[in-house]
Amino acid sequence: MSNTSEKPMLRNNPVFIIFLSCLIAAIMSTVGFLAYYGSDTRKTVEQIQINNLEEVTVEEGIDLDTGAFDADYIDAVEANITELIDKQSDETDFSATELTDAALGL
Repeated sequence: MSNTSEKPMLRNNPVFIIFLSCLIAAIMSTVGFLAYYGSDTRKTVEQIQINNLEEVTVEEGIDLDTGAFDADYIDAVEANITELIDKQSDETDFSATELTDAALGL
């Protein structure tokens, strides 16, 4: 008894295989997009773009046409940079008692 009318199996159908592959690719793309959209990376990129779009204020003492700086402007920038660096000193930010192991919970 031989069965002469063999039915083609669904897994051997090339159209089904192509459809299944496209469906899996679409699902993977959707999951990847949703993972990126909810991640901190997207928020960081958006913040960088916002910062790049903000206008830079021109301070006094700069001649934008010639690109020349005067001495007073350079002295002010140097004092500002020194002040910003000094603010980052650990000794001024924290007292010795705030940095003990017990205070830090170590």
